[in-house]
Amino acid sequence: MSKKLVKFKPLKKILFFLDNKYKFEIIYYLSVKKMRFGEIRECLETITQQLLTKQLKDMEKNNLILRKEYNQFPKKVEYSLTTLGKSLEPFVNLMQKWEKDNSKKINNLLKKNLLDSIYDYY
Repeated sequence: MSKKLVKFKPLKKILFFLDNKYKFEIIYYLSVKKMRFGEIRECLETITQQLLTKQLKDMEKNNLILRKEYNQFPKKVEYSLTTLGKSLEPFVNLMQKWEKDNSKKINNLLKKNLLDSIYDYY
């Protein structure tokens, strides 16, 4: 394989930033409004506190979200999207539209157990 083809790896960079399903959902919810940890966890339903903490730290480190801590008691921390995170909103909205447009097909595949998570592929 030529060096030119090896260097071009489609989707590798974005998959590095958004390496699991929760990050897409976090971006979606934070595109609606700033949220506190508990609010995000409530929206995601199945995520553990430990995993959510890890995801938020990763996203903050990768400049996708901003963590703002208020100097008050009780402690208050809010999360919001950075400019880089906001630039993913159209992408996440397009995914949501695709899901809505194809929901019957997806549901049928899920019922037949023919569809596994996309993350099993990677």
